[in-house]
Amino acid sequence: MILEKYNLLNELFEYEPFGISGKEWRPTKRRTTDWASIYGVDLSGVNVRNRRKNNFSSGGPDPNCVKEELSDINRWNSGYWSAIMISPNKAVACKHYWRVVKGQQSNLMFLGKSGIEYRPKWKSTTEIEGCDRVLIEFEDDLPVDDVKIYKCVDFRWIPSGSKVWLYDNQGRIIFKIHDYAKEFKSNNFSFKQEWHPDPVVGDICGIFSGDSGTPTFITDPVNNETYFVGNYAGGYPYYEDRIWEQRMMEIDDRISFVRPSNVRSDINRDGKIDSADMSLILADYGKTFRNGPTDINEDGTVDGIDIGELLSDWGELEPNVLWYDDWYEKPGVGGNSGDKDPDKGGINGRRI
Repeated sequence: MILEKYNLLNELFEYEPFGISGKEWRPTKRRTTDWASIYGVDLSGVNVRNRRKNNFSSGGPDPNCVKEELSDINRWNSGYWSAIMISPNKAVACKHYWRVVKGQQSNLMFLGKSGIEYRPKWKSTTEIEGCDRVLIEFEDDLPVDDVKIYKCVDFRWIPSGSKVWLYDNQGRIIFKIHDYAKEFKSNNFSFKQEWHPDPVVGDICGIFSGDSGTPTFITDPVNNETYFVGNYAGGYPYYEDRIWEQRMMEIDDRISFVRPSNVRSDINRDGKIDSADMSLILADYGKTFRNGPTDINEDGTVDGIDIGELLSDWGELEPNVLWYDDWYEKPGVGGNSGDKDPDKGGINGRRI
């Protein structure tokens, strides 16, 4: 089956050529008729990159896709790496890509929701030992009301049916529907996913042109919040309890994780319905909202019905994973205890 190539709905920016090579374009403004705008995906926390024909991808195209010509921008890597804001003054990037062109860290640009361009001054970069990530620190915080600071999502908790978004190196966005994680192995963190085309849009021919560190996001099925999944082909995916993620949070306690689900009662998205969620309802009790997070039954009012819904869901939720039996086998890698005994923090090969 031959699938569609990229179309205008994948394009995030309008571009103009510059320089004398004729091989590079810079974005002039953000488009508003694209998939990200239509679905409310906030990309203001990702640095904006120029589009150019820097490195041609020698790998063959997806066999289900039409063949790309050398002149087509789809087959090229721009040569600019991505930085994703996960704290007001820290961005994460792909380590092996960063090492090739470290100088880019001093010339990053973020386009705020207001249209203002922010060019933060680089302060330092920390390599996260054992994984393909670096944390880039800026001298000052970016304005959180204009630039998105992403919460990281534990990959095990991506709800079935979520849209997974990839923001590629030529300034486009594609998505497919996440079904479920099929396999985990603690020795190399391999995993498989099943994907289904969007029921309305169908399938798009996504062409990966070697852009290590492609920012990957999901939209929360309950509140439509944009969460960061990881850097595709570099620092992907994230697991909250693993030593690498814990190290990042030790460096900056403003880096946070969420555990989204299809359950609206988990208002603070931490994977359980408890007193923390109840306190949020009580704080809003009697208020009227349009799609407010504490209006669990979505009738426009926060009242006793919402409290009843929350109490009926009370307790721990389960991540959206299938069986895996060696997640906690290696201390400091799969989990905290290095023990499969559930009483010691392990999972003993069962769904949790």
